[in-house]
Amino acid sequence: HECCHHHHHDDDDDDEHEHHHHHHDDDDDDDEHECCHHHHDDDDDDEHEHHHHHHGHHHHADEIFASVGIETLHKFTKDEIAEKLAALEDSEKYGVILRAKGIVPSVSESFIHFDMVPGQTDVRDGSSDVIGRICVIGSDVKEDAVRELFA
Repeated sequence: HECCHHHHHDDDDDDEHEHHHHHHDDDDDDDEHECCHHHHDDDDDDEHEHHHHHHGHHHHADEIFASVGIETLHKFTKDEIAEKLAALEDSEKYGVILRAKGIVPSVSESFIHFDMVPGQTDVRDGSSDVIGRICVIGSDVKEDAVRELFA
């Protein structure tokens, strides 16, 4: 007998309701106690079946998200980055861009940090990094066009 597990053997209808659970001196094998689990035998199609991982976050098959990672040593100005991020809103040319972020070298010897989601762009000076990194995420991303934009 282990802790707090109930077994109902539904094929034992004659004495099913006579079990007194948590009587650990009971020699009846139909009243096993195992750890924290409730089990119904012979109930394969009743309402107690478990369905896992249905969290409602379903994306249609045509919504394939892609991410383009770019490393660059090219130096930019904040204005150039702002213009490039604005250009990414052209879904005909670049795909549907949902997020872009990065850290790139600046012509002023510091680094530029940027974040973009549709309708909101943040371009600022920030701490330096070894190499410029840009990540662009969206659906139907036209990777070559995105890479060319930041080349």
